[in-house]
Amino acid sequence: MQHHHHPNINGMFHSKPTDSANVMLVLNADNYVMAEYNMLTGQTVWQRFVQATQREKVETWLTESYPAQPLAKAIPAKSRKR
Repeated sequence: MQHHHHPNINGMFHSKPTDSANVMLVLNADNYVMAEYNMLTGQTVWQRFVQATQREKVETWLTESYPAQPLAKAIPAKSRKR
């Protein structure tokens, strides 16, 4: 089954954005959610067992395809001198 609208990670997994613009799902060929990738932090949380070699490949693909984009921190107002 081809996933034309979801980028293929490899032959076993593809990615799909969630309604939250900051989270990318990793799904297997049967569309089971395998992991969630946070695009702000670059962290992947695995929901199901995946062999270590596959996990590394998927995590590498995610970080290269969707580098972490942390939100800009608010700049504190300068304190006034009296």
